[in-house]
Amino acid sequence: AWCHATWDQTEGEERTAHLTLFNEQGEVAARIESLKVKKLNRAALRQIAGAGPQRLLHQLEWRPSRLPAMNKTANRWMVVSLDHDGAHAQAAALMSSLEQHGQHAVKVTLSQQLQEAELSERSSKIAGGQSQHWDRLLDFFVEAVAGPCDGIVWLLDKDDDVGHSLHADDTEHLCSSLLALLTALSQRDVKHLPRGLQMITRGAVSVSANGEGEVVDARQSQYWGLARVVGAEMPALGCRLIDGDGDVSSLVDVLMNDTQENQIAIRDGRIAVARLVPLKPTGDSRQEFKLGADGSYLITGGLGMLGRQAALWLARRGAKHV
Repeated sequence: AWCHATWDQTEGEERTAHLTLFNEQGEVAARIESLKVKKLNRAALRQIAGAGPQRLLHQLEWRPSRLPAMNKTANRWMVVSLDHDGAHAQAAALMSSLEQHGQHAVKVTLSQQLQEAELSERSSKIAGGQSQHWDRLLDFFVEAVAGPCDGIVWLLDKDDDVGHSLHADDTEHLCSSLLALLTALSQRDVKHLPRGLQMITRGAVSVSANGEGEVVDARQSQYWGLARVVGAEMPALGCRLIDGDGDVSSLVDVLMNDTQENQIAIRDGRIAVARLVPLKPTGDSRQEFKLGADGSYLITGGLGMLGRQAALWLARRGAKHV
């Protein structure tokens, strides 16, 4: 939705505004006339938020959720996977389920050793890291399927059942392929996918309380970092992260859903969504944080002022390896 606002009063402690809300088609969805807003001082904000540094601490929490009804509109999909037996099996099962729901799905296999793109109506193979291969594929897709791609499902899920798990080469190939696709879409001025860019992992997040009972796969988790950046940088593409458990039926229910949730976990047919909630410290919050001179301390994203200050704070308290 879009909002257009105009001020009646542009100065003073109290102001009045008129708001008009538009849907994606540019039609007026709602109007709010003479909305009054009042400046709130910082003391009041601190009182609302609470006192002390603890109010700044938050954590990610997974909460049960129910999705709205599935959108059964027929669309054109690409199902992207690596070139190994396990990925082929996953893609085939997913495509079959999508087609049972009236969707048209085309398989796209990413190969590292390929000079020319191999294109066909049902299954294509490309060198994923080459944007020109994506250009040829997108052109061919329009001709073969009689229309542009509506949604892309990117299979990042490991498949231990068939003896293949993602390793470093796969990770680099998947990431470079995604960047090449985004480059090709950007050059074509494709800013919106009706069914979105949906990234599928397995074991990337722990949904249970306190992380008990679930083992997180770090190699799967790294894709969430990349996809979150894509979602922030190119929001109109509708990038959605789905951490599944191998249940294809539940996965398709999510893929074909128009929910605005973009971080979803599937466990035993149940849906959980990510929420940022205040962290409630346990024990004595005044206990001093102890550093060990023989320990190593990692600061992530520490290239700005906050990172430098954190490094100085650690060094002054005895940390020798930061």
